[in-house]
Amino acid sequence: MNKYLWHFSAFPAFFVLFWIETIHIGGIKIAILWKILFFSYLLIYLSVYILRIRMEKFIFYGFLYSLKNFITLSSVQYFIASLVEMVKTSFIPLLTYFFIVISRNKRLDLYKLIVTLSIYIILSSIPFLLGLVEPFSKGYDLSIFGVDSRGFVGIFQNAHGAAITMAFALAVIFFEFQKTNTKKLFYLFLILLGLWVEIQTYVRTGFVMIVILGGYAFLIKKRFSYYLKLIPFLILFGFSFWQYYLSSAVLQMRIEGTNIHVIQAAKEVGLGSGRLKFMDAAITNWSNNGPASIIVGLGIGMAKDLMEESVGMRIYAHNGFIDVLQFNGLLGSLLYLFFIYFIYRYIKKNKESQYIELGRLLTIAYLVSMLFQGEHYFLADVLFVLSLAIISNNNLVLRKKD
Repeated sequence: MNKYLWHFSAFPAFFVLFWIETIHIGGIKIAILWKILFFSYLLIYLSVYILRIRMEKFIFYGFLYSLKNFITLSSVQYFIASLVEMVKTSFIPLLTYFFIVISRNKRLDLYKLIVTLSIYIILSSIPFLLGLVEPFSKGYDLSIFGVDSRGFVGIFQNAHGAAITMAFALAVIFFEFQKTNTKKLFYLFLILLGLWVEIQTYVRTGFVMIVILGGYAFLIKKRFSYYLKLIPFLILFGFSFWQYYLSSAVLQMRIEGTNIHVIQAAKEVGLGSGRLKFMDAAITNWSNNGPASIIVGLGIGMAKDLMEESVGMRIYAHNGFIDVLQFNGLLGSLLYLFFIYFIYRYIKKNKESQYIELGRLLTIAYLVSMLFQGEHYFLADVLFVLSLAIISNNNLVLRKKD
C-alpha cells in the first residue's frame, strides 16, 4: 500500500514541473532553469566516478559530438545557442552514464523507474482530456483544417514533443504489457489512452512511430499461435481506427498532407512535401557555404538564419540526421555515426539481457524520431537512456585505481 501512497506525491510533482515548463521567470523559461541546475548536479555527481566506472564507447562519442557544437562557423557569434545545443545533445550520454552509476551505487531499479515514468507520461493526459486544466503551450493549430481548435499538447512544450514522447512511453508499455502476467487490463487501458492522445496531437511523426513500434513489439519474432490469437484484436483495432478516420475530416486531411486552403485552391500537395522542401534547403545551405561549412558545419544559429532566408521560417530541417550534417558538418556527422554504431554494438554484446528487446525498441523509436523530426525532447531522451542503462547493469566494470 505504501508504494501506491508514494505516487500521490510523486505524480503531482512530476505533472506540475513539466506543466509549468513554458512559464518564464526573468525572461528565462522554467524548463531551462531547472535543467541547468540538474545538468550541474549531474556533472558534479559524475566527476567522482569518471575514473572508476567504465564509460561505454557510445557514451564517449556522444560526449565528443555534443562538444563539437563549439566548433562551427557560428559557434562564436551564436555562443549561447551553441551552448544550449551542446547541453541538449549531451543529455543522452550524460544521463546514460548517470543511470549506470546510480543504479550500481544506490541499487536503483531502473526498470521500475522507466515503467513508472511511462505511466506518468500517459496518465498526465487525463486532466487535459477532461478539461480540468489547460496547457500553457499551444498544440497543433487545426484552423487550417476548418476546425476552431488545437491539437493535444498537455504537459509538453509543443505538439511534436507531446507526440514523440507519448510514442516512447507507449513503446515501454508495449514491452511491459507482453512481459507481465499481472495488471494486463491496466496496461491495455494505458495503451488505448496513449493511442487516443497520439491521434489527438495530429502529428504525423507520432503516427509513423506508433505504426513501426507497434509492429516491432507485437508482430516480430512471435510464434504462429500468437499471431492466431492476435488476429481478432487487429481486426477490431483496424476497424475502429478506420471508422474514426472516416468520421474525422481533420485526421484525413492531416494524414493526406492537405488542408482547407489547398482544397479551396484546387491544388494537390503530396504527403510530406513541406518536409522535403525543408530538408533540401538545409542541405543546400550547408553545401553552398564553402569548405569550412562542409567540414565543421554552419552551427545551429547560422543554419536557422539561412533556413529563414530559404523557406521564410527559422526552423530545423525536420530530419535529425540532416540537422547533424548542417549544424556540425562531416566531422560532427562522423562522430554522430560512431555514437549510433556503438549503441548498436553495445546492444548486440548485451543480447543475453532480459531487457534487450526494450533497448532495441526504444533505439528504433529514437532513430525513427530522428529520421522524421529530430530536435530534442527531454522526457523522450530519459526513456531512451533508461532503456540503454538497464541492459548495462550486468556489464559494469570498476576500474582499478592506479
